[in-house]
Amino acid sequence: MTYIQEIREGFDVTTNGLGDIVACPTNWNLVAELSSKGITTCNEKGKPVCALVSGDATKDGIPSCTKMFHDYLATQGTEFCPSTMPNYFENPVTAASGCTSGAIASDMSSAKDTSVPACTIYKSSQNFTEMNSCYNQKELASTILFGNDATKQLVPLGGSPLVYTTQMTYHVPGQTGLTHTCYPDKQTMAAINTIQQQGSTDPKLLALSSSISTGTSKSSCEAQYKVYIAKSMNESDLTD
Repeated sequence: MTYIQEIREGFDVTTNGLGDIVACPTNWNLVAELSSKGITTCNEKGKPVCALVSGDATKDGIPSCTKMFHDYLATQGTEFCPSTMPNYFENPVTAASGCTSGAIASDMSSAKDTSVPACTIYKSSQNFTEMNSCYNQKELASTILFGNDATKQLVPLGGSPLVYTTQMTYHVPGQTGLTHTCYPDKQTMAAINTIQQQGSTDPKLLALSSSISTGTSKSSCEAQYKVYIAKSMNESDLTD
């Protein structure tokens, strides 16, 4: 597995229910100190890391802990969330994290509306074996369609439990009747690696892995794009 980080420090926070952090993040080993100006700062080795104040920062330029946490959520969202579910949340008690298409709860630990699309960030191979994993959903959302009448969906590639990848179908402009199917290289290789780690020696998957690595696989969306859309590679160059 190569995508999801195994350990994330994160923020173990206490909020007031309105999205404001009211105590120093406990897993950052910070010491709360009251300054001469009556402001509580969260310090590391005597130096303020953040302050328990409203707004973005104190007048002295110390960032608020709430602003730091919001920035952290935004950074995590950019890294882990699909464009269709861009809002990241993290529960410091259960260590559960994920992304939602809607707003997050005021304590930032879950989705506010459970009826809207959301995904889960796993810390194991479930990122590849669960259709609702943010990894699979992000790869699906980031797969760029080309050709005519193009569609995309998650499909099982193999393995036990089943490992998923994105499948794209389309028609080549100027051709009628023939539907082409392909799979994106990066996600498909990650899926194959996961299946092999499960103990599979399927020769078809081994051959697919080899042809994807050379950039000439008949199943590769990248290779098919070069042949049928960009016209930068010959169809005869494609391999099984």
